[in-house]
Amino acid sequence: MNTIDGLEPEYWFVNDGSQDKTLIELRELHEQDPDHVHYISFSRNFGKESALYAGLQAATGDYVVVMDANLQNPPEFLPQMYQLLESGEYD
Repeated sequence: MNTIDGLEPEYWFVNDGSQDKTLIELRELHEQDPDHVHYISFSRNFGKESALYAGLQAATGDYVVVMDANLQNPPEFLPQMYQLLESGEYD
């Protein structure tokens, strides 16, 4: 996994009761990188708020970024966002 300025990322995916092959994919990703890729899988759809809460509860990092699976917000901007936070100009 790539790091940002020495940070070690932790990826949490929440499967909110999907009926497709999402859980299979998440298991494979976790098997490939169990130190960084984690998942939570709900038995049924509990809604976005419950999924978000579960992911936030599981995260252990100093910074947390919430992203939808459709990647509407490009993850490529995360290093820039981190640099802005570290600059002290923003909180």
